[in-house]
Amino acid sequence: MIRFLCFVICLLLSTTSLAQLPPGVVDTQPNGDKPLSPQESLAKIAVPEGFSVTLFAGEPDVHQPIAMEFDDRGRLWVAECYSYPAWQDEGKDRILILEDVDNDGEFDTRKVFADQLSNVSGFTLGFGGVWVCSSPNLIHIPDRNLDDVPDGPAVTKLDGWNDRKDKVKHNVFNGIKWGPDGWMYGGHGILATSLVGKPGSPDELRTKINCGIWRYHPVKDKFEVVAHGTTNPWGIDFDEFGQGFFTNSVIGHFWHLIPGARYRRMYGSHFNPYTYTLVEQCADHFHWGQGAWQDSRSGVGTHGEAGGGHAHVGAMIYQGGRWPERYRGTLLTANLHGNRLNNDVLKQKGSGYVATHGEDFLQGNDPWFRGIGIKCGPDGNVFVSDWTDLGECHDYDGTHRSSGRIYKVSYGAKVNLKKFNLATATNDELLAYIDHENKWYWEHARRLLQERASAGSDMRSLIDVARTRMQNEPSRQIRLRLASAIALMGGADDAFITRTMANKDEFLQAWAVRYFAQEMESMTTGLLPTLAHDSESHRVRLEIAAALRRIENPIDVFTVATTLLSAFPEEPDHNLVPMTWFGIEPIVPQRFVSLLRCGQENEQLAEIRQFIVRRVLADVEEPSEKIDEILGVAGKLEPEAARDVLVGLSRALEGRSFSKPPSSWRAWNATLPERNDAELSRLTSILGVKFNDRSAIEKLEAEARDEKHDFAKRKAALSALCSNKTRRTRELLQDLLVDKTMRLPAIELMQNFNEPSVAESLVDSFSKLNAAEQAAAMNTLCSSIKHAQSLLNAIRIGEIPVSAIKPTHAAKIGQMRNKMVRQTLEELWGDVRNTPREARKKIADWKAILNSKEMSKPDLANGKKVYAENCGKCHKMFGEGGDIGPELTGSDRRNLDYILQNVITPSAVVSKEHRMQTVVLDDGRVVSGAILEQTSATVVVQTVEKKVTIARKDIDSIEPTNLSLMPEGQFDVLPQEHVRDLVGFLRAE
Repeated sequence: MIRFLCFVICLLLSTTSLAQLPPGVVDTQPNGDKPLSPQESLAKIAVPEGFSVTLFAGEPDVHQPIAMEFDDRGRLWVAECYSYPAWQDEGKDRILILEDVDNDGEFDTRKVFADQLSNVSGFTLGFGGVWVCSSPNLIHIPDRNLDDVPDGPAVTKLDGWNDRKDKVKHNVFNGIKWGPDGWMYGGHGILATSLVGKPGSPDELRTKINCGIWRYHPVKDKFEVVAHGTTNPWGIDFDEFGQGFFTNSVIGHFWHLIPGARYRRMYGSHFNPYTYTLVEQCADHFHWGQGAWQDSRSGVGTHGEAGGGHAHVGAMIYQGGRWPERYRGTLLTANLHGNRLNNDVLKQKGSGYVATHGEDFLQGNDPWFRGIGIKCGPDGNVFVSDWTDLGECHDYDGTHRSSGRIYKVSYGAKVNLKKFNLATATNDELLAYIDHENKWYWEHARRLLQERASAGSDMRSLIDVARTRMQNEPSRQIRLRLASAIALMGGADDAFITRTMANKDEFLQAWAVRYFAQEMESMTTGLLPTLAHDSESHRVRLEIAAALRRIENPIDVFTVATTLLSAFPEEPDHNLVPMTWFGIEPIVPQRFVSLLRCGQENEQLAEIRQFIVRRVLADVEEPSEKIDEILGVAGKLEPEAARDVLVGLSRALEGRSFSKPPSSWRAWNATLPERNDAELSRLTSILGVKFNDRSAIEKLEAEARDEKHDFAKRKAALSALCSNKTRRTRELLQDLLVDKTMRLPAIELMQNFNEPSVAESLVDSFSKLNAAEQAAAMNTLCSSIKHAQSLLNAIRIGEIPVSAIKPTHAAKIGQMRNKMVRQTLEELWGDVRNTPREARKKIADWKAILNSKEMSKPDLANGKKVYAENCGKCHKMFGEGGDIGPELTGSDRRNLDYILQNVITPSAVVSKEHRMQTVVLDDGRVVSGAILEQTSATVVVQTVEKKVTIARKDIDSIEPTNLSLMPEGQFDVLPQEHVRDLVGFLRAE
């Protein structure tokens, strides 16, 4: 009786006094903003017929549920994050254990496993404790006896994650999910670069990661980056074939996880400067409409029809065996702006997958609904955690920390699960779960078998059982499960992997190649060349391409690579070209001759041939000898392949010119008549201009002047001529100022010439130019000190109006190393930068103006037009616009202070990727922008208008600044009504 009373008292304590906000944690959401009660929110949720939703837990029993996981007893563990968005050293975050004893879909008992944690953004269970993402550390809280009480203090396994000085807020590292290979997987966002390593490790022994997917092995204590790119991946799962997938925001929501992949980034460049191409998302759609994007955050209209919004958190591929068959293998992900769960249908395509948009599964019908995690439970039904706040990833208006819910979505009748604990099952019982229709059981059983094998248990008899069954198993999915189980128990020796590679099942072959590449201590080629030659499976080829980066001996890499290229499939495949390029790139400088000869008639290798040439010349400052080698190879190639080589040469030599042709040039030209290929001749002429080949120059000059040629050919000829900055080309550009068709490109290309006559001709014709031509002329007149002097003189005497100078122009001139030019600019136009006091006053003034009654009704249609003219060239929002500046889709645009601070003081807080650098050329021209790529031969600069490739030998200096690419004074040149309309458009829901 006494023990029972103690139990009741403890139970009451665990569900009352502990179910409050930790001391010192308060709501910062404005007082008027309060959510509906958990029961009221529950009543609003809509799911398909046959499904029901229960409130498993809600405030005050759970708050801010950022992550959740099931233990081997079927209990739900939940991480509460109170750190966000102001990450701190001493935190109040905690991990709870919730159990539903009577299977009614609502928790009955609640325990606090750990508290006073910091910056928790994900966790998982296993290997004697709890693994927690706790920036800047990945920690392990030991609980070897599984009594729900930590055995001691947390142990830091890895540190260096998301240093708080980077102010990453919502882009912390996160996860975690056990993979079928026994590693734990997690995500990392784009706002900071982490140097991850064991505590105390020097920087040179650490691994760099920006946005991407990582993995860590709990036994081997190894860490590595699996794939680079995207924006802020948050949510990972694996399908029934062991393939990984993850969800992401803004630039695409669903991605196939391919080891070694480099995905498209929201902004910035990959660490490897020779990336050249990228892997795209596997979804064939977006979950927001391409029309009136301002409605996206409310999830209505075209955006609601498309899925509700661009921000996604959580990934679950349903494999629970309880729901209708149409859901099996499909993705569920939480759509933050749409207040719902999206459902995508996943199908195999070529080497990978394509995801199509299914009908949205769950509608929260509540603006506070913020799905974070989605987990399938042991009864085959699904749990959804709801952060419950009006904010989102960019939560600047306060955080409602006293709310949070977890819902259980069930299908059909109630499932009465008996109490169980997989951790007490025998090895044979665990292996038997391999047949369970609910993947939940096999995931836990698989990890437990791995734990026991790692702890030294003798698994030989179980391995033999699994191998025998694998030989006769008809189900592909079960065969793959058996293979992974054998590997995790230590039974994947060389003989087993060799036999599996020889299996007729392409999925097993692909599994064996990946295991061979990732888990073998010494990676050699093995059977890879044979598979590369014989296999017709795109899936197997993809794994071979991904394996190339793991092979240690360059000769072995070359053997596999040439076989792979020679047998490359002729039908398009969305993964094979980029992954093959990533694999062969390191050996290209030494092996390019043989690589170019592979698969000459295969059009699918066109890009790879171009990339090979670019890579060969990327770091060569004096490339004549290499060009001779490349042309020597091209002379022996089929015409299609030879064209690709010339395209690659032109791209590789952008920004560079030569006083004379390479020694092989005459011999190359001599082969053209015999080849009788018009396109090859045209490409030769374009390349010849770079080599100062008079015949090529004369040919293209005639083409550029000939009004009978179409515009595209004339423009291409003119652009090619400007790669060789001769007086003849400058005079040609000036002559074309009277040609209405060619005037605009001629003005744009005049930036290549720092001659007084260029500025004179532009000033003289300025009043006759249309708006687009005047804008191009202003860019050219701001490209050097000499031109800027001519521009300012013309403004002083009234030939050009001062209003022609826009903030972007003023910023360029203000960066020039000429005191007199800067002083003249200030005299005629005004200060380029505000002082802090002036900036504060401007912000206050604009805030008062925009909040006034007279400015309360913006014209959103005009605002969209003003946005397109002033912001859209650099910033992308909901899929439309430029990629120069940061994406605005997910920014805090509703916050007027946020808009004013970023427009009036854009350099106050600017990421490294968007800081301006001033490149001064030795001919006096100035190029201002962000440096995207650098090699020993060239520098690629992203200006406000375009990308510019500059030869290093032509650079006098590169001067870094703390300025944003976005100049100050954007509002100063607009009428107040236009500012009102623009701000209204940006703030619109």
